[in-house]
Amino acid sequence: RQREVENTIEAKLFTALKNCRLIPLDADPSELDYSRCGRTDKGVSAAGQVVALRLRYQQPDRENPLLYDYPTMINRFLPDDIRVLGCKLVDSEFNARFGANKRHYKYFFLQDGTYNIREMEEAASKFVGLHNFRNFCKVCSLIPCA
Repeated sequence: RQREVENTIEAKLFTALKNCRLIPLDADPSELDYSRCGRTDKGVSAAGQVVALRLRYQQPDRENPLLYDYPTMINRFLPDDIRVLGCKLVDSEFNARFGANKRHYKYFFLQDGTYNIREMEEAASKFVGLHNFRNFCKVCSLIPCA
């Protein structure tokens, strides 16, 4: 987590969560069982990121499993280019990073004549399909090895 950088989506999300009082004003993410499925580098866009953390909530019942409209509440405090699209109750053991069963990436490049598109397509073709990248990942004890 980029503690010293406040101009991140993550920092803006936490500010919004504090402003709508879904987390304590002095909360540290580590106290909220916070996890995220991924992160991006500066200047890189990301869509469909998943985060998990403990939020203030009312006890759900069968008719109203989520009594708060979390996306509407949080989006009121977020800039227009950052949106919460949905919310779901999860088990306390859920981890957004290690609970992901797939990831989907799209890369866009400006075609300004400096790239060899044929070579880029050839290299990218090696990533098409299903692959096991486990050796490139931090191993999590929550996921059984097959």
